Amino acid sequence: SAEEEKFSLVDEEKASNEEEEKSNSAEKQKTSIKEEEKFNSAAEEKIGIREEEKSSSAEEEKFSLVDEEKASNEEEEKSNSAEKQKTSIKEEEKFNSAAEEKIGIREEEKSSSAEEEK
Repeated sequence: SAEEEKFSLVDEEKASNEEEEKSNSAEKQKTSIKEEEKFNSAAEEKIGIREEEKSSSAEEEKFSLVDEEKASNEEEEKSNSAEKQKTSIKEEEKFNSAAEEKIGIREEEKSSSAEEEK
């Protein structure tokens, strides 16, 4: 009977230890799960921030390209405007040259006519 009681106490001790181990194991799992959730949450946050940065960067790049296009168009317009001015000046010079030539011919004709009248 003392022997049985000893075995009974040993069995109770074993059972108690098993319960404690199960409890500790469950606690460890909970802790592990919480840590994993924290890690995942931090990872998701980083991913979100990176995606936001990428999106922001893409947006900035888009604006940069638009600005470059505007600048390029402005340069082209200036170049075209300068080209038009050059063409306009050349045409004006041709007109003036032709006008001067006509004036010269008329003056020559007047001079010649005046000579003839003498």
